[in-house]
Amino acid sequence: MRQITKSQKLREEIIDLCSKHNSEKGIIQQFSDDKPLKIRVTFKNGSYWKKKFNKKTRTYEFTSDNKYFIPMMLGNSIYASCLNRKVDQCIRLDIVFWEWDIESYKVL
Repeated sequence: MRQITKSQKLREEIIDLCSKHNSEKGIIQQFSDDKPLKIRVTFKNGSYWKKKFNKKTRTYEFTSDNKYFIPMMLGNSIYASCLNRKVDQCIRLDIVFWEWDIESYKVL
């Protein structure tokens, strides 16, 4: 039997939370939610980075109105911005979402 890691569990919680929010509000297209959930995900320092980063640099913010969380969309993107506001603004987080280990997340 395969063990589920903490990071996988947190990832599934985020997906379920955003998807449930959109389903309950009847969201069927991107940017149609006037109050989407805002999520902040902090990733662990890991071998995928060449050096250690502080928490602010490892934390990205995105909303539930990304295509990934809306059924029937013709895409699965999650656009996010790094909290340090110096790098990684409006990046495709879905590309690394399944590779980087999640340390924690927060719903704003």
